[in-house]
This record gives sequence, structure tokens and C-alpha cells, in this order.
Amino acid sequence: MVLYRFNVNLPEQIIAGMSFSFPKAYSKGVCVLATGIPSVAAQFAVDASSRSKLRITSALDGIVPGWLVKGNDAILISFPEDAASVNTYDTLKNQGCRIHCITSDGLLADMCKNDGNQLILIPSETSPRDATGIEIGIISRLLESIGSPCMRESLETAIPHVKQYRDSILENESLVRKISSRLCGKTVAIYSAINAVAAARRWKFSIGECSSNPSFYGEIPDFDHNEIVGWADPNVHAKDLEMVVLKTNTGIQLLECTMDCMIEVLEESGREVTAVRFDDDGIVAAELKAMVLGDAVSEKMRMAV
Repeated sequence: MVLYRFNVNLPEQIIAGMSFSFPKAYSKGVCVLATGIPSVAAQFAVDASSRSKLRITSALDGIVPGWLVKGNDAILISFPEDAASVNTYDTLKNQGCRIHCITSDGLLADMCKNDGNQLILIPSETSPRDATGIEIGIISRLLESIGSPCMRESLETAIPHVKQYRDSILENESLVRKISSRLCGKTVAIYSAINAVAAARRWKFSIGECSSNPSFYGEIPDFDHNEIVGWADPNVHAKDLEMVVLKTNTGIQLLECTMDCMIEVLEESGREVTAVRFDDDGIVAAELKAMVLGDAVSEKMRMAV
């Protein structure tokens, strides 16, 4: 097994986060708020909670939803702490919802403690990307405490499959080498289905941290006509573009067909597409496997720099 500069240890990070426990409480609805790298955990919470009877949403743009009033819960992630999260906290406090802060020592933590709101501290020496798994585990236990156990249950089922997948791609690196060699030195576009957006977002941040490659992500079916036409035209403005499509089982036949047709159109137009299919161990396991592959690919890109 190749020794990576940083461990591809997302499953273990999630398990560490799931070791937390919280008192039971009732909630009408939950919003997970984050920007930057912590937004991966916030988006994953939504992706993994499709079976929840409790309203669970995310806010990833710094704007606080107006419905977060008394009776609802806000999970605010800010690691490392940033100035914008302090303003977000003030807005949440004024709206009257219950607040849970996942952060490190700093002003936000002090405000949370002084106001008697729930504070969950992540050790400051943890890197933001390594903190993502811890945040995912913590969120699953917070959601369970306020009446939505499905994310925690799904994670417990998924983790063994994700570990097995992680070990397999590090033991036999052919897939990791193939993808990383295509992406090195290129502009990278990562697309996923609508139920695995956090994975595409994770790829973007991991590649950005490990290399100088510009990268961005998108979701399908919002991959609209104009965008397809733009990528299908191999013009000089996008000649260094490399596309990665993360294919998970959506359970929606029309969406699956849309993804396959999109790839076919792009390849017929001379645009190389790396499509990776993740086996059907459930959408939560599939999305986490996609994240782990992105971590391994980005680390291999780091080693090539």
C-alpha cells in the first residue's frame, strides 16, 4: 500500500464524530449552515437524510433562512472559525431558534458558551479537510437527538463498505493512478447526481488543497442545455478541461438516462469524460466511497507535484 502524505481516513473520522452524544430534544425542522470546506458536511447531512420525516435543509451561502425561528434548530459549522460565522450566529440568535455550534476555540465558541447554546469543539490542530468526517459524525448524532436517526443508522450500515472500498483502491491503485494522471495540470469539472452533491463538492475542495489545479463542481439535472453545448465544443477556451462524473444509483430512471446521454453527447464531441460508477450498497455508502476516491486521487495529484 502506498504511503500517502495525508491519510485517506474519512471513515475513521466519521466514527470519531459519532462518539459524541447529546440530550434528547424536540424540533420542527433543522438547517445546517456552513461555508467553504465545512459545507461538504452540511450538504452531506441533507443528502443522507432523504428518509427523514423531519425537515432537514442546508444553507451554504451565508444567508440565514427566515423560517429558523423558535421551535427549529440551527447547526452552525465554522472550522476554522471565520468572521462571517459570527454574523450568522448573531442572526440566528435574534431569530430565536435553538443553536448548535461546531467550531474551534475562538470568539464564536465564547459567544455560544455565554449564551448557553450547545458547543461542540473540534481540536484546533485538525485540518479543515480532516474535520469534515468528524463534522459528519457529529451532525448525525445531533440529528438523532432531535428526532431524526436515519443519518446515523445509514452511516453505521455504510462505514464497513466504505472502509473495504478505501482499502481496495489503495491496495490496487490502478483506478487512482488513471484518474489522477488525467487530471494533473488540467482544469477539473466534477459532476454528480442530485443525491450525491456533497461528494462532488468534496472533490473540488480536495483537489484545490492538494494541487494548483482550478476546479469546480455541478449537479445533474441542473447540467442544462447551454452548459452541455459549451463543454461539447472543444474550443481553445476549454481545451484543458477534464470532466469527472460520479455515478450513483439515484433510483430515478429518467435521471440515469439523462446522465448516460450527457456523457454520450460529450464523448461524441471529443470531450473526454471520466465516469466512475459506485456499486449499490446504498446511496450513503456510494457517496462516501465517491468522497474517498476523490481524497485518494487528490493525494496522488499532490505527490505528482
